[in-house]
Amino acid sequence: MRKISKLIICFTALVITFSSCKQNEAESASPMALSLQKKGEKKEEKNNIQQSKEQFDRKVINEGEIHFKSGNVELTRKSLFTNVKALNGYVSEDRVSNENDKLEYHITVRVPANNFDKLLQCVSKNAVEIESKNITALDVTEEFIDIEARLKTKKELENRYILLLSRANKVEEILSVEKELGILRGDIESTEGRLKYLNSKIEFSTLTIFFYDKNDSSFNLISKVSDGLQNGWKIFLWIIVAIFNIWPFILIVIGIITIIKWKKRKNKKNVT
Repeated sequence: MRKISKLIICFTALVITFSSCKQNEAESASPMALSLQKKGEKKEEKNNIQQSKEQFDRKVINEGEIHFKSGNVELTRKSLFTNVKALNGYVSEDRVSNENDKLEYHITVRVPANNFDKLLQCVSKNAVEIESKNITALDVTEEFIDIEARLKTKKELENRYILLLSRANKVEEILSVEKELGILRGDIESTEGRLKYLNSKIEFSTLTIFFYDKNDSSFNLISKVSDGLQNGWKIFLWIIVAIFNIWPFILIVIGIITIIKWKKRKNKKNVT
């Protein structure tokens, strides 16, 4: 009987210990799940990047800048707008300046990437003399793939957080998951914004165009006279300002001249 009693007591102790372990494991399930989600994120991200690099075409941003002399700036501008419209592009900036006998336009246009070379040809036809041209092709394939892979991984992780949130029972667990979910969604928005920016730059190439023509000198006679009057008035004002700045020296010079004249007069009187 004593042996049987001892066996029963030992079995009961084992059952209690096993039950306690299972309870602790259940209580810590949610924090462990959160930790596992974060650890799995980097592994999946690397796998997504590797798969994407094997599937993606090259992603290139084409940009350029051209300076040239035009025979007729108005006709050049009109031709440029017509060509941009025909190439399914648009003008993002249009400025003009008229200084120092030179009428100059500064126009920035964007066209689909496959029409960029055609745009360059159309612009070059309007040039009397091309003074400078700078074309760049920036390969952003790796950055694009990395961003897209990270975005995919983050969205998968978001779904897991949502699933964890639906299974959470305690207030602490709910708050913890919601906090992580909020941070993750902020990262997703930022990543999506960068991806949209790159897509816009890749799909539409940008060309900045500067072209000018010299004005007729006789046409600007009135303007030159007006500029001369303004410059003369400014010089006059600067002279007045200069006089007021050196007035102590002027007084000293006047004083010296007055003393010299006074001595000369005194000497003349003594001689007579």
